[in-house]
Amino acid sequence: MHVRVPKSFQHKTNSISTTSYTLITFLPGRLAKEMTKTFNLFFVILCCIVMIPNLTFFSKSSYILCISFYICTSILKTGINEIKKYRLDRKINKREVDVIRHENLAKIWREDINVGERVIIKKGEIIPVNTLVLGAYTEKGRGSGGCVPQIHIETSAIDGESALKLRSPLTALGSTGALEPHEMAVLETIKVEYDPETQSGELAIEVQDPQMNAPVLQSVQIPITKKNVIPMGASIYTDATTIVLSLGGEQKKAKPSRIKGSIFINMISNISIYTMIAYLILLLISVVSACWFMVRSEWLLGSVAISITSDSMRTLVSNVLIFSSLIPLSLFVTLDGLRISYSIFIQSDTTMQLNETPTKCNTHGVLEDIGLISHVLSDKTGTLTLNQMTLKGFHLPGSSSLAIRDPKNLQALYQSMNVISILTVLLCHSVCMVNGEYIGTSQEEVCSLQYFRDNQIVLLSNQDGRVTIDIEGNILTAHVLGVLPFSPAIARMSVIVLVEKKVFILTKGSDETVPNMCTLQVGRRVSNTYYGRH
Repeated sequence: MHVRVPKSFQHKTNSISTTSYTLITFLPGRLAKEMTKTFNLFFVILCCIVMIPNLTFFSKSSYILCISFYICTSILKTGINEIKKYRLDRKINKREVDVIRHENLAKIWREDINVGERVIIKKGEIIPVNTLVLGAYTEKGRGSGGCVPQIHIETSAIDGESALKLRSPLTALGSTGALEPHEMAVLETIKVEYDPETQSGELAIEVQDPQMNAPVLQSVQIPITKKNVIPMGASIYTDATTIVLSLGGEQKKAKPSRIKGSIFINMISNISIYTMIAYLILLLISVVSACWFMVRSEWLLGSVAISITSDSMRTLVSNVLIFSSLIPLSLFVTLDGLRISYSIFIQSDTTMQLNETPTKCNTHGVLEDIGLISHVLSDKTGTLTLNQMTLKGFHLPGSSSLAIRDPKNLQALYQSMNVISILTVLLCHSVCMVNGEYIGTSQEEVCSLQYFRDNQIVLLSNQDGRVTIDIEGNILTAHVLGVLPFSPAIARMSVIVLVEKKVFILTKGSDETVPNMCTLQVGRRVSNTYYGRH
């Protein structure tokens, strides 16, 4: 796809809608939907039969009232859900966002974001469209140490993953802590060739040639990778102002989620199928028997003119009403009334409130299944748990604690087996530091760093390949030269670091992989590595 900054802007190009009906199509659409249900169609047919004069002793008004109540209740519940969806969609579409239009800052609705729009995102804000990261800056500016070469995003609303992910800006913006006029002018020249399937492409931008005295612009081509793309629905975690380029939303009308049917109702439906079969067989036998009786019987007052067709239809209709008690309409009316009552009961339960947030019952179709629950199964992924781990101990060769001998002697520290093992844990990981917090996909790595921090061994910073560590008051600086990330195929992770003009290769992995690497023979020399376990 080809993306460039639009010259004119259109309205409602990024609106979302999760409703299934409009104000005009709701009533006819729901009536047609209700008539596709077997039970509703059956009861409507019975309602038409009851309307025939002098055919049955059933009360016409009460029967019509019951079927109307059942169908109207279903339509009303759907209507309430549609109103809730509409209000939520409107709240999302009418959210204000900051954008750059014609080299000026402006505020627009979320639904009016065009493809190629430059959107300004603050910390904690949700990305309204698929975007490219153009730049990020803090109030300090780049000259005061406020440069943000990487930003962290959270995608828990998309894939449920709470671990932060790194994204890299394509350009350097906000050198003074705010967007300058010449930077806004540069953003007007953006042209992007992007492939959504591979999430790759090229960004073309015109910048001023620093070697020329006159303001001569030159075109710069910047490659785009997955590290420069933020999906719609993610949120910015880094405390910075981020400038992104809109690539458009994935779909304009989101499909409503399908709610699984009630187990209790499914059981009733299965039983009703067999009941219907028995009902039809009994109905057929009764009609045939009645017709045979009328034809073969001798009447007291002589022969009687009998119409097989009309009498059969009359007998059929009468027996339909008589045998309809096998599938009572009152059962479904009672179930709907109980669902509504149970929903009100749940919402009025004060013991289920959390931080003054009342309980809301958003569905009425599976309430009766709560009584069927006997076991609740959960895993350790954090769906029903806190997804946290705490390290209770750390075993090092020849020692049972984190005590380090002679901490003031840095040279002794570098040659210590224990410190090498500790450096492996402190340097060989995929944990990010965001606002002083350890954030990572591996809970083992996060809790290990937290355990060291509680024992006066603190990872202070990890940015641009420069790692700063505080070991009991002594500052140690390491430069990461290379990283071999963890892979299930090799079951280990390795880093190459430079510490005090010495290069170390630090590796950690599974118990089956690392011990086999502890003794390596190179020619006639044997290199012993340090091996620690936790």
